[in-house]
Amino acid sequence: MVPGSQNNVLLKALLSDTEYKVTVTPIYGDGEGVSVSAPGKTLPPSGPQNLRVSEEWYNSLRITWDPPSSPVKGYRIVYKPVSVAGPTLETFVAANVNTILITNLLSGMDYNVKIFASQASGFSDALTGVVKTLFLGVTDLQADQIQMTSMCAHWQVQRHATAYRIVIESVQDAKKQESTVGGGTSRHCFYGLQPASQYKISVYSKVQEIEGPSVSIVERTRK
Repeated sequence: MVPGSQNNVLLKALLSDTEYKVTVTPIYGDGEGVSVSAPGKTLPPSGPQNLRVSEEWYNSLRITWDPPSSPVKGYRIVYKPVSVAGPTLETFVAANVNTILITNLLSGMDYNVKIFASQASGFSDALTGVVKTLFLGVTDLQADQIQMTSMCAHWQVQRHATAYRIVIESVQDAKKQESTVGGGTSRHCFYGLQPASQYKISVYSKVQEIEGPSVSIVERTRK
């Protein structure tokens, strides 16, 4: 109840995104007057805004967001690779946190990210975006000095690489040779191959314990 001189009131403690019927009844000295009613609806929970990405690395990146204007109890962060099969991963952070370093990601991969604010009435609409890790791989991989039983490969070095794992595999019988060379190396040769045979050469770049996806070519030895 409000004084007769008042013609507005702020209704509090309502549920978000909910329809309400509001009824106003005048009170006179001799009783109640005619009531009038009107519908109204509260707004949905306000969510986080302005997704930003920083500190991109080969297996991690940092995301930051602006908190919503309404109070929150915490945030739920959900992320999943865009183009490859994999589980949907999620984590939770406290209400006073608006940034997180996401780790154990795949190199050179796009990820769908969704951030939900946990509020008294439930989760807000998601702040969504696509983020991407750096690609850990060589460029310009080519074969040269191709002979009957040997061939070499060269590539443009990856600037942060500490080592390369190089695999040559016979397309015919799947026999493999594998070598590991230092990060400053841009060339490697294989011997003891079969004449007139196709081989797949794959180079995996490594930064400490992180290994990126393969970069591959297929070449044939001479007859």
